[in-house]
Amino acid sequence: MPINPISLFTQIPSIGTKINEITNAPKNLLSNLDGALGTGLYPLYSKATDVTSLLNTGKLLISNSISVDQALPIYTRDFKTPEETSNFDEERRASNYLMFPLDLRANTEFIKIEFMKYSVTNPSTDNRNTVVEKSIFLPMPSNLQESFSVAYDSTELGAIIGRNMVNIVGDLEKMTGGKGLQDIVNNPQQYNSGVHDIAKKIIRSNLNKNTLAWGAWHLADAALPKGIVSHATGIVPNPYVAQIFQGIGFREFSFSWKFTPHSAKESEELKKILFELKTRMLPGLTLGDIFFTMPDHCRVSFRPDVFKMTKSIITNLSINHAPNGPAFYNDDSTFEYDVSIQLREIELVTRDRVREWETKKGTS
Repeated sequence: MPINPISLFTQIPSIGTKINEITNAPKNLLSNLDGALGTGLYPLYSKATDVTSLLNTGKLLISNSISVDQALPIYTRDFKTPEETSNFDEERRASNYLMFPLDLRANTEFIKIEFMKYSVTNPSTDNRNTVVEKSIFLPMPSNLQESFSVAYDSTELGAIIGRNMVNIVGDLEKMTGGKGLQDIVNNPQQYNSGVHDIAKKIIRSNLNKNTLAWGAWHLADAALPKGIVSHATGIVPNPYVAQIFQGIGFREFSFSWKFTPHSAKESEELKKILFELKTRMLPGLTLGDIFFTMPDHCRVSFRPDVFKMTKSIITNLSINHAPNGPAFYNDDSTFEYDVSIQLREIELVTRDRVREWETKKGTS
């Protein structure tokens, strides 16, 4: 429902005073503002961690007269928990939430794991329209490590190609009329004669005593036992090794927790969470036992927004039911658990994806 822009700020005696209160006593101010405005703005100003973010959000509301939900950053709505509602248990059942510990609050740090049924995914793009079947809220894991890896291959170009790489690339660019090397790859027949001419030019321009010596060395090395020519001459040809980019792989993550339930209700909730993790990562059977059904995908996010992950799969789940030796409650529930999961993304992270994430983070 749209907010009256005038009532948003006129009900606050002094915006300057309130800004100072935000800086010095945010918890008290949030409670006071909630009562003064009566507009359900808690998710809005709870995210206003500094003066600029509060004022920018206020300006957005006034200039567009839009609803609070529209003005809230996307990640704020995503991280809304059942405990922000008046009826926690009913909301949790309706929304398929599981949470440990049960007193995990919306204004604390946590990790959210959302599960969805398998769907065909393009490794280069993100499918944002998948229906979430189950959401699990947990405390921040003890390790929050993000890593990137890029594959390169060491390739020996040889003396002639290696020494003339810049000239070769320049000649190829000129041959395409500025269209670039990719045009040669896409239309090889069109440039067939041109490539041969460039090759002849390179050979002619490099027929000197140095390259002739290089050729003679290799001929002798091929004819004689390996190492004899090097030992006799005291020289070894420079292979002109280059690092050739090959591609990128799927990132992997590992998260660990130590869980200690403090009540029978928390113990039951944790059992449900572990059950979900097991069943969501494993395949099922269909058509008798002839085929497997695909395990579920998951989407992981954090509050605060430490780093981003694409849609993922759980590749390993480890549960130690007795990390400090067997210990049980009266209802036979385990006293504590050490839990760790390994995940692998199923969508590639390129520089474009990282820039997109940073842009959204900067505007949220």
